[in-house]
Amino acid sequence: MKFIILLLILGVPIVVWIFWRRRLRVTVSTAESVALSPPISLSSLLDQLPFAIYWKDRDSTYLGCNAEFARRAGVGNPADIVGKTDHDLAWEGPEAGRYQQQDRQVISSGEPLLQIQEPLTQPDGSVAEVFKSKVPLRDPGGNIIGVLCGFADVTERKRVDDELQQIRSRLEEAERIGCFGHWEWDLASGRVYWSKSLLQLLGIDLQQLQELGLEPTIELFRERVHPDDWSEVETSLQSALRGEQPYNIEHRVIMLEGQIRHLHERGEVLRDPDGLPYRMVGTAQDITERKLAEAKVLEQAVHLDYLAQHDTLTDLANRSLFLDRLEHALDLARRGGVQLAVLVLDLDRFKSVNDTLGPQIGDLLLKKMASRIESLVRESDTVARLGGDEFAILIENLDPDEGVGPVAVLGEKLLAEMRRPMHLDEHELFLSVSIGISVAPVDADGVEALMQYADVAMCRARRLGGNQLQFYTAEMDRRARELLLLEGDLRRGIDQGQLTVFYQPQLDLISERLIGFEALVRWRHPERGMVSPADFIPLAEETGLIIGLGEQVLRAACAQVQAWHAQGNPGVRVAVNLSARQFAQQNLVEMIDAILLETGLDPCWLELEITESAIMDNVEEAIATLTQLKNRGISLAIDDFGTGYSSLGYLRRFPLDKLKIDQSFIRNVVSDPSDAALATSIIALAQNMKLQVLAEGIETREQLQFLISKGCGAGQGYLFSRPLPANELGSFFEAQPKLEGRVVPA
Repeated sequence: MKFIILLLILGVPIVVWIFWRRRLRVTVSTAESVALSPPISLSSLLDQLPFAIYWKDRDSTYLGCNAEFARRAGVGNPADIVGKTDHDLAWEGPEAGRYQQQDRQVISSGEPLLQIQEPLTQPDGSVAEVFKSKVPLRDPGGNIIGVLCGFADVTERKRVDDELQQIRSRLEEAERIGCFGHWEWDLASGRVYWSKSLLQLLGIDLQQLQELGLEPTIELFRERVHPDDWSEVETSLQSALRGEQPYNIEHRVIMLEGQIRHLHERGEVLRDPDGLPYRMVGTAQDITERKLAEAKVLEQAVHLDYLAQHDTLTDLANRSLFLDRLEHALDLARRGGVQLAVLVLDLDRFKSVNDTLGPQIGDLLLKKMASRIESLVRESDTVARLGGDEFAILIENLDPDEGVGPVAVLGEKLLAEMRRPMHLDEHELFLSVSIGISVAPVDADGVEALMQYADVAMCRARRLGGNQLQFYTAEMDRRARELLLLEGDLRRGIDQGQLTVFYQPQLDLISERLIGFEALVRWRHPERGMVSPADFIPLAEETGLIIGLGEQVLRAACAQVQAWHAQGNPGVRVAVNLSARQFAQQNLVEMIDAILLETGLDPCWLELEITESAIMDNVEEAIATLTQLKNRGISLAIDDFGTGYSSLGYLRRFPLDKLKIDQSFIRNVVSDPSDAALATSIIALAQNMKLQVLAEGIETREQLQFLISKGCGAGQGYLFSRPLPANELGSFFEAQPKLEGRVVPA
C-alpha cells in the first residue's frame, strides 16, 4: 500500500512537471491545430489528482500547488500560494519549521526524503496523518532550484491500521492469558505445525529443535504426553479421524523440567469431497490452574463436609453425625434382630477445671477424655462429642441373649479409665464421669427417645453424686416428670411462703458449748408433705429459683438471730449457705448489705458458707467478692471441703475463716483408714492455714473422740441435734449463760 502511494505522489508530479516544462516551449501556430488537439491545462491536470502537490524554491518559498494542497493549506486558490512560506499557512509555528528543515535537507543533500509519515495541522485545527515524500526540483541543467513534494491523507488508513493492531494485540494478549496454542497436522505428509504458544505449552524449545535439524511431529507430541494418558489421547484421535466423535480431551503433559501441566485439546478433521481426512486442526489450552483450583475446591468441600460432621476439638463425630449413624443403626437392628446401646457421658465438675485452670487446659482435658473413650470401644462403634463436656457412644450389634452385660462391662471400664489421674501440662487432675445408658429396642426404638432416655439416666447418675453409671428405667422417666411438676409447685411454694428455715446447732467439740447455728431451708408441701432438700435444692439451683429462695433464707436467718439476741440469749453466729448461682450474682454484696441493714444484725454474727466449686468458677472475681464481704466483718467458710476441685495455691488467696469437713468423710472416719487420713489431712491443712475447722455429720461418740484427738474444734450432726424450727431450740439456750452486754462471737 505504501509503495502504491509513494509511486503516485512522486511519479505523477514528476510527469506533470516534465509536461509543464515542455509545454513552455510549445507554440500553438494555428487555430486549426488548437481545434484538432485541445490544450490540457497544467493546473487542471494537477487539480484532478487526489493528492496534495506543491513546489518551492531553494528558500522554501512556495512557487505553486494544486487545488488539494491549497485546500489543505487554507489559502483557497492555488495561485494564492505563490510567495508564501510555511509560516504563513495553517501549520505555522514549530510544525512549519520542521517542514522547512526537511526542505533544506533535500536541497543540501540532493537526496529525496521518502515515506515520511507525520501529522499535519489543517485550517479547522484538526490534525491529519499524511504520508509524504520530497524530491529535489532540478532545472534542465540538473541544478537544484527547489523542492517538489506530494502527500496523501492516510488518516483513515492509520485509524484502521491502529484498530487492527489493537485487535491483533488483544488477540495475542488473550492467547497469552488464556494459555492457548494452535496446531495443524497434515495427514498425508505427517508434518505438524505448532504455534509458538503451543510449543511453550508442550515445553518444547523450537530453536533447539531447529539446531538439531528436527521439526514437530506426532512422535514428539507423544513424548510429551503423560504415559498414563497417551492411550486415551490416541483413542480420541483415532475416533475423531473415523468421524465418530470430535477430538475433545483433557490430558497431562510432562515439561522438560519434569513439571506436569494439564491441557484441554479440541480438534476438527478436514475432509476432501470424498470424505477422506486430509488435515486436522485444533487448539490446546493450559488448564493446569483450573485443575488445581478444582482439586482445591474438591478438597475444601470434602474438608467442609468433614467439619460439618465432626467436632473440631476432639476430631470425634459431632451430634449431627451421631444422630445420623444412630438412625442408620436402628434400621439395621430392626432388620437383623439385634440390639444397640447409647451411652451418654458427662464429665463431673468440668466447669470448675475449665474456669480455674483456663480453657486451654479444659480443651486438653476434653481431648484426653476423647482419646481414652476411643481406646475402650470397638472400631465399629461410634464415639461423639455432643457439646461442652458431654460425649456419647453408639454400641451396635448387641446379642439380645447376652442382655446388657457387655454394655455394663464397658461402662465400668469407662468409669475406671476416667478415674485414672490425668496429667495435663504441669497439672495432675483426678476426675470422674456420670454415664447414662439406654438400649434399643428394650427402652425405645427411635432416635429422639433413645437420646432422651440416655440423658435422663445420665442426669440420675449425676444427681447421685457422679462417678457412676445408670441404665434407663421407666421409673427414671417418671421421676423426671415428677421433677417437672415439682418445679411448678416450688415456684408457688416460694411465693406462698411454704418454705421455712430450720436451724442445726454447731458446738465446740470439747466443751459442747453452743457456738452457732446453720440455717437450712425446709419445704412442707401442703399435699406432698416434707419434700427432701435433695429434690428441691438442685431443682431450685437449675431453674434459678435459688436466687429468690436464698434471699428469703438469708433474711429470715438474720432476723431470727437478731431476735434471739434481743431476748438475751447467748450470742451465736448463724451460718447461711450461698449456692454457686447466688454467689455469681452481680448485686450479691449490695443485697447482703440491705438485709443486714433491714434486720439490724451486726455483720459479725453472720457466717456465709460457699462451696469450693462456686469460688473456683472465677477465681479473681471470687477473691474480690469475698474481700468485700470480709471487710464488712462477715465470717467466711468453705462448705463441703474436699468434695470439689480446688488448688491450694488459690485457696491461700481467699480471705477465709473456716473449713467445713464434708459429712461423707466423717461417716466412716472410724472404720475406713482412707477417710480417716483425709479428715486428718484437712484438719492439719486448716491448722496450717490458721483456719477454724468444723466437721459435719457427727453421729457417734467414736467419731467425736476421733475428731477431738486430731484437733478439730467444732462440729454439728445428729449426735447433738437434727435441724429444728427456731421455736424448738429452747433447750440449747437454757444450757447457755444469759447475755450480759454485747457478746463477741467465738
